[in-house]
Amino acid sequence: MTVRSACVLASLFQKLKLELAADVKKRNALRPDPAGHQFEVSTVNGSVSVSQIQWPRGTSVNSVTFELRETSIAVLDSTGTLMFAVGLTINNQGECCYKIGCQEYDSWQLRKRALEPLFFESHLPMA
Repeated sequence: MTVRSACVLASLFQKLKLELAADVKKRNALRPDPAGHQFEVSTVNGSVSVSQIQWPRGTSVNSVTFELRETSIAVLDSTGTLMFAVGLTINNQGECCYKIGCQEYDSWQLRKRALEPLFFESHLPMA
């Protein structure tokens, strides 16, 4: 019962914001991107975006936005199109975890699913 009462979307969203900032810091610390890209985190109206920035111009090339909604966290691409919606559940080990469809995810798995294409797969717009 205690785990369920602590498994609250708003609380996990705040934790997710901190984890995203740490992920961006780690990614930027890796060898410099040969295409001149860096990554940044920004918060606007309660949503948090991870953006791929073209240097030296400083323009956003791609982004992934995490938006807290009433019953889920929406993960949106650069165009604002829903990539997937994330809910919460208690797994079989009695831990609060994220849920996409019928699949349960730990925080790192959710962040990997959302950010891996942005961080590693392409420097072309995702839209």
